[in-house]
Amino acid sequence: MASTQQYKFEALQKFPSPPRTEPAKKASIETDAASLFALAQHYLRAAQLLSIVELKGDKMRWHPYRLNAAQAIELCLSAYLMQKGMTYDEVRVFQHQVHPRAVFAAEKGLVLRKRTLEHLLRMDSDREYLMVRYNPAPFALSELTRIKATLDELFDKTGTAFN
Repeated sequence: MASTQQYKFEALQKFPSPPRTEPAKKASIETDAASLFALAQHYLRAAQLLSIVELKGDKMRWHPYRLNAAQAIELCLSAYLMQKGMTYDEVRVFQHQVHPRAVFAAEKGLVLRKRTLEHLLRMDSDREYLMVRYNPAPFALSELTRIKATLDELFDKTGTAFN
């Protein structure tokens, strides 16, 4: 049986630490809008697959779906903004906030329904991304049908920018 120290040493060899200097960080995180949108689609598909599973009972069982959906929303809006001319560094300033992304996307031509914009604002104000990521207690989270409607609308409307 391998010791913990030996495992740590092997893990460090397989997975080197991330770059520490700014130029090295930027070089390791190069992406374009199409790649980011493709990643968003993978998170969307993961959320869709998780929504198929019957998750009655404990509300915390829906957290993985919610987390994948929130990540898909964030990436989708980021990809759209980059497609419309923003740089990766400009998009990163928003951190995990989706409403400011939607506001900037609207300025660049993305037309979203009022309910969708309200939902994105509520997700930010309720800190929903952090709640489903770190807090097992289900607080005031979005209704599942509202999340699905937001996902559907975002991917329908932003997808045209990539097709």
